[in-house]
Amino acid sequence: MIPLPGLNATQSHLLGIFVATIIALVAQPVPMGVSVLIAMTLLALTGTLAPAKVLSGFSNVTVWLIFTAFLFARSVSVTGFGNRVGYLFIKRFARSPLTLGYSITGANVVLAPFIPSDTARGGGIIFPITRSVASDFGSEPGPTAGRIGTYLMLIGFHSTYTTSAMFSDGNGRQSVDRRIRPQDRTCRAHLDAMVSGSVVPGLLSLLIVPGLLIRFFKPEIEDMAPARELARSELERMGPPKRGEKWLMAIMLGVMAGWVTSPLHGIPNTFVALAGLSALLLVKVMTWDDLLAEHKAWDALIWFAPLIMMPIR
Repeated sequence: MIPLPGLNATQSHLLGIFVATIIALVAQPVPMGVSVLIAMTLLALTGTLAPAKVLSGFSNVTVWLIFTAFLFARSVSVTGFGNRVGYLFIKRFARSPLTLGYSITGANVVLAPFIPSDTARGGGIIFPITRSVASDFGSEPGPTAGRIGTYLMLIGFHSTYTTSAMFSDGNGRQSVDRRIRPQDRTCRAHLDAMVSGSVVPGLLSLLIVPGLLIRFFKPEIEDMAPARELARSELERMGPPKRGEKWLMAIMLGVMAGWVTSPLHGIPNTFVALAGLSALLLVKVMTWDDLLAEHKAWDALIWFAPLIMMPIR
């Protein structure tokens, strides 16, 4: 392969495989995991990277946090807690699709100052709740996504990253702070100004985006009254929270407390989440078979870890 300007032959080869992998992930001639496994194999067989470096993406803490978020979502589903939260949201906020969207946005705003990681907050809390609400409307990925699921998922996604930009503990400020030398006061002042200046645009975005999204992804379900009545009857049928739900609530509150106090104890968010997952398994809220059955989590782990490794070598 002819080296590209500014890159040596190895770097050019790595770039070529990375770009080809991205194209394959978008076009999906084969499942995403297959594309990335082929790319990993090519990197090792061609000598572009050492085998240990090819597999180094699996040591990335963000990859494991995403993996754990999928498994928390599974526990929310297995225990029935997701349905309960979904019905509560529908009963309280489902006056219209727009009010439901604003309620999810509001939940993100409240959580953002306390849970620094957007992956932890969005994947571990907002995603399971939003998915449960959509499911209770009979809206699943695929043909029924347009009923309301697409709109709610987009609300959850956009509000997660907007709120992360608004708060210094949610936008990576602390990790940047650690790289600034104490004497670089000007740089620190500029960083403070940037964070402070993001609050007003962020609030405006949160006010505008739900209404904008509903114009482009208008839910097929508009009459919320039958859904509220269904939610009331289902909550009565479900009765009080069961053992698994109580354990799940307690463990998730513990995980959230661990994320909030991360600057004090210094334990990475990923291992706080893994501790919570371990607790779920120990008290048998989830079984090992439940964990193995969450194919999307394992799929994400397999294709995302090598992908996140490639651009940084």
